[in-house]
Amino acid sequence: MNDFSTPSSSTTLRKRESNDIGPALTAEERVFGPRNDSQLSACRSTERSSLGVLLSALAVVITSALMFLLGVNIVIQYRTMVTDDRSGLVRKATYILLSGFAIFLLNKFNLWFYRKMLSHFSGAKYQRVADENGFEMMTRRA
Repeated sequence: MNDFSTPSSSTTLRKRESNDIGPALTAEERVFGPRNDSQLSACRSTERSSLGVLLSALAVVITSALMFLLGVNIVIQYRTMVTDDRSGLVRKATYILLSGFAIFLLNKFNLWFYRKMLSHFSGAKYQRVADENGFEMMTRRA
């Protein structure tokens, strides 16, 4: 039944025909299809957008390190509180509150800086809706 003289391990496989019409395809193109030019490749070609991302990432790294140090300060101040010393207790509680507020401000700075870099390097400016009406979807009433 099986003819063992065929070079293929299965008799149901057919021999592939050579594609002499177009250019030779790579293995990746044969598996996944031809490569499409996307907007991501156009974005990668511009250096301005990568500079904005780099600056935002640098700001996040620096402010994250500062937030970590402020968090460590909060833990140290809390762990070294003595309840008998009222003036020291108030001073350390003030340090804890100021450190927490500084962490909040650093978070706000990250958001502001990211938005600033996004608007500066993308060229898109925020514009208000012309009629100043809310544009949320209305709830459906049955």
